[in-house]
Amino acid sequence: MSDSSGGIVLRRMRPSDLDACMELKALAHWNQLRQDWELFLGFHPEGCSVACCGSRVIGTVTTIDYGGRFGWIGMVLVHPEFRRRGVGTELLRAAMRDLARCRAIRLDATPTGKTLYDRLGFRDEAVLHRLDGPRPAAAAMGPIPTTVEPMRETDVEEVVQIDAPVFGACRAGVLRAWYRRTPDACFVQREGNAIQGYAMARPGAHFSTIGPVIAPALEAARGLLTAVAARLPEAPVCVDVPSGNAPFQDWLEGIGLRVQRPFIRMLYGSNPDPGMPERQWAILGPEIG
Repeated sequence: MSDSSGGIVLRRMRPSDLDACMELKALAHWNQLRQDWELFLGFHPEGCSVACCGSRVIGTVTTIDYGGRFGWIGMVLVHPEFRRRGVGTELLRAAMRDLARCRAIRLDATPTGKTLYDRLGFRDEAVLHRLDGPRPAAAAMGPIPTTVEPMRETDVEEVVQIDAPVFGACRAGVLRAWYRRTPDACFVQREGNAIQGYAMARPGAHFSTIGPVIAPALEAARGLLTAVAARLPEAPVCVDVPSGNAPFQDWLEGIGLRVQRPFIRMLYGSNPDPGMPERQWAILGPEIG
């Protein structure tokens, strides 16, 4: 990309860009930490790009390729001074080229950004609701079921196996990384000796995000979230819930969280790997699925 009015060019993101990426994130009031950027860049370095005006980074996009089944686009940020000049469009086109081998491409859009994705051929797939608020009190959430227990490092590979059909693709590298970040806030739900569900969390600049929450039924999902929340600091929490799981959202609102805003999950291409939405009670995050 070039822009005769400002000399804007696109190139691959580098580790040395991450200070500038954090500045753009702060301007947008997003929640990511520097460690998040490091992980995104590590997951798929050839698919992460920045837009530059001279030596100044003024836009970002990240991608991850889930084994060719589908790719994910996230962290689409453009500095306010450079919006409405086609920078976001070119960043997205670069991301789509990087994910061209994937059968589909997904992203979670804000209502404000949706029109851009519409123009590029994405179509609506689902709606999610972000709920946030103070960490709920233990008394409000209720007891932790005896089937829910801390996730051990030796459990992670089994978690990867049960997650893949629910998510629609294997995301082993992502789940291993999430476990390493906050192992004390990861839990599994067992029936006998087999893991049936799990939940994780991660810290952020403004709140801790609880997700994913993968479980066979509502009671298990509630128990997993309760266990995770009890391990988090006394600070705000956030949960991104697919709209098909209204009973789970109702419960979250009942324990004090409130809907902040929607996201629209959007799809480009075919949909051969829809996963099992009925078992996805909370997503990992809009920037990564």
